[in-house]
Amino acid sequence: MATPIHGLAAKKYVPPALLIGCLLALPSTVLAGEAQEPVEVVATEGGGRIEHHQVGGEDLSIYVPKGYDTAALRYPVVYLIHGFGGTNRTFLGEGYTDAAAPACCGPWPSGNAVTRVEHLVETGQINPLILVFPHIRGIGPQHSIVADAYIVQEVVPFVDARYRTLPVRERRAVTGHSSGGIAAEFVAVIHPEVFSLVGTLSGSPVVSDLEEIQHLLLAHKQDRLPLQFWVYRGSRDSIVSESRFRPFVDFLVGMGFPHFLFEDDGGHGGDGGERDHVGQWLEENLLFFAQQFVIRTGHRPNAIDHQRS
Repeated sequence: MATPIHGLAAKKYVPPALLIGCLLALPSTVLAGEAQEPVEVVATEGGGRIEHHQVGGEDLSIYVPKGYDTAALRYPVVYLIHGFGGTNRTFLGEGYTDAAAPACCGPWPSGNAVTRVEHLVETGQINPLILVFPHIRGIGPQHSIVADAYIVQEVVPFVDARYRTLPVRERRAVTGHSSGGIAAEFVAVIHPEVFSLVGTLSGSPVVSDLEEIQHLLLAHKQDRLPLQFWVYRGSRDSIVSESRFRPFVDFLVGMGFPHFLFEDDGGHGGDGGERDHVGQWLEENLLFFAQQFVIRTGHRPNAIDHQRS
């Protein structure tokens, strides 16, 4: 059983053995995308930096870890998608700034993914990751093919072209909060050639989209492009109700998709309130992704491949 974090009880989650992330070097690959300088660079407390770009007319933020400039290693990548009313800076601790957003308004320090991942690295639980934070304009609870196309056709190629990533599906994960979690589910199921791991924090397809994602999962070739799901919901979530959430999880169970489910007494999250447990589970989500990146390499714990690009 997983050790509860910050006093929160987990159910139905049986994590793999704790392994430390490794960086798998690949030969240099020339990928699509244009080189451009970031419009803003911000140093982080853990020695990394966040680079803010404009890609496809939208803001895009990318975190690179400490040591990125001193060792020619390649890194796994986690994509994090904000919910309705958020921006590319929501998961950087700025939270939701749109007055119409359920979690508006104010900073969200517990939801700072950079702080979370740097803590995991500093405490020796994982090796460094690259984090990508796209701005999805107009994101909402319904599936958006425009969001799918932007992420897969513009963001991923840009990141792989400019940064030393491991540009294969086995080293990419996507997750999100609220509507961002729904977007993560759809983009991974529609494009399993791009992503192999998908998470959702307080997100589940609305009734009108449930049938669509079920059909997509029925048609998915799990033996060829395996997907793994990581799911969290708080029982006091007033946005994602039990009646909306449970059918999706039950479908994953019935179809035999590998999935890891966290449930507690939290709320929808994103507001930093007493029932906002999303930040703690975000850290657990990132830890899970890092563990899976290791398991798929076949490397021993703590091993780092220092082959250069």
